[in-house]
Amino acid sequence: MRSMVLVVLLVAAACGGGDTAAPTGGEDASSATTGVPSTTSPATTPSTTTSAPVVTTVPATTVPVSVSTTTASAAVTTVPATTVPVSVSTTPSSAAVTTVPATTVPVPTASTLQPAQPDDRRPPNPFVNLSQEVRECVAFTIGAVRLQELLVVQAGPSELEALQVCIADPSARVLPPPPEGGVGVVGEPDPPTAAGAGGPPAVECPTPDPGPTSSTAWITENGRILDADDLGHSPVAGVEDQSIGSSDPRVVTLDDGSYRLYFAAFSDGVMTATSADGISWALGPQALPPGGPHVSLVALPGGGWRLYVVTDSAGVSYVESYTTSDGLTFTADDGRRITDREFPYGPIQSPFVLEMADGTYRMYLTTVPKGESVGQAGGNSAHWMVSATSTDMLEWTADPTVAVTDMLHPWAGLEDDGSVTVYGGKVLTKLTSVDGATFSAPEYLDVWGADYHVVPLVDGQVRLYTGAHDYDEGSWLRVLRSSTVPWDVTLLDGGWVDGDFQLKVCVTGSSSTPIELHLTDQDFRYREPEREARAIDVASGIPPFEATVSLGSGGAVGEQDIERLLRVTDGTAVREWRILEQMYFFYNGYNTTAN
Repeated sequence: MRSMVLVVLLVAAACGGGDTAAPTGGEDASSATTGVPSTTSPATTPSTTTSAPVVTTVPATTVPVSVSTTTASAAVTTVPATTVPVSVSTTPSSAAVTTVPATTVPVPTASTLQPAQPDDRRPPNPFVNLSQEVRECVAFTIGAVRLQELLVVQAGPSELEALQVCIADPSARVLPPPPEGGVGVVGEPDPPTAAGAGGPPAVECPTPDPGPTSSTAWITENGRILDADDLGHSPVAGVEDQSIGSSDPRVVTLDDGSYRLYFAAFSDGVMTATSADGISWALGPQALPPGGPHVSLVALPGGGWRLYVVTDSAGVSYVESYTTSDGLTFTADDGRRITDREFPYGPIQSPFVLEMADGTYRMYLTTVPKGESVGQAGGNSAHWMVSATSTDMLEWTADPTVAVTDMLHPWAGLEDDGSVTVYGGKVLTKLTSVDGATFSAPEYLDVWGADYHVVPLVDGQVRLYTGAHDYDEGSWLRVLRSSTVPWDVTLLDGGWVDGDFQLKVCVTGSSSTPIELHLTDQDFRYREPEREARAIDVASGIPPFEATVSLGSGGAVGEQDIERLLRVTDGTAVREWRILEQMYFFYNGYNTTAN
């Protein structure tokens, strides 16, 4: 179990199954659409405009950056480069952009901050070459600016302690209340607060727009399927992060309108399950022995499917393929479809193949930097969605124009007009593309999960399969359905007030039932009434109304307020935000559109 850790905060900075519904009758799958209706309300800091900015992430380059010191003639010291995403906001609200790998940006410091002198006897700097997850964890604890300073200056005991905590558990973003007289990131102004101790945050919800409102929320159709008990897996004593249960779902529609699910079952390999409605599932036989966890299947013109999976051998990761006539017995195709050597990155994983409108094929994959492995312990320093094209499903050519940051384990669908919609990430993220290569700015759909698979429904909604995980109980799958609701939610950053992080929740639109605010754990989504009563000032209401959620960061790792999910529901449909992730988005200036 995770241990309690107390980290002294020198500066506060940026970084960031439960509710099941009775199964209902399923809808027939259709390729009519893969779109989820968009909402118009942003979740943003008080100064952010309501128009969703277009964000362009520029290619990796090393760009000297400097900041002026207090004296006009003072020298500026440029610190060694570190890789961070750089976003450039533009004023148009609808232009499409292409997202490419993160830019390598050197971080400047004032002339008074001199780099440590070279000393061959000095041990390596422990703050250099951290993985992305560890870096985010440390930045969340000691401050992003201070973390960059530690590339060239000696760390203090509390900073080394924060690093050790984050290396041991990158999810342990311990952010204690800020010290008296200072909040926010080093070098940034304090967030606005109301006058007087204990006052509410100075942010206010905007005046609701007249007229009807709508947004996309999610109905849980089955909150827990194919867990360790269903698969006969037993937890291993003394192991926290159990590799048992199921993950990485992929669904195909059979000729009779029923469904077959392919999923990773860890030591059991790729397993199958069948369903008449896409909601309740019966376990089937093994499809493939243990190997690559993520598979993709494409229907063949004469019947049957071709399955794609990644294999690692002798330091090379590559896509291989199999064919099947019945979906259960597979025959390997000769050769390799594509290898990681054909991309300027490291290993590849999670191939998803889509037939395009012109009869050609496009493959989307996840990749990480050289020297790393996908999903390695401690996390990856970066990851991208890359792509390849083919005319026959066997010979593939890498497309160097596609490299989209933070689209982990992509799923792709073809729209009626020939455009492509891609879903992926941890926060469910949606991209659209006219040609399959140039993508729009991301749209965030207020679901926290992993390894998404999307099935379009005939009514224009989608069914969503996603993974869930607990350190003790392993992994399982959840089944959700999108729903267009007449209410909307905007989240505003209220900053720190008396040691609590304040989150302003603005609920607009209309509803025939009260809209409720819940705080739950992120694994099982169990409500915590005592925490809710302490943290939420207005727990429910008929829109429009607003509430303030006051979140402390004290307590054991895993038990802190800021590690909860905030779920807003009308009693049936839900939108949810992981609070740590939302704080990270606030502080880093992206994900300003909630839905």
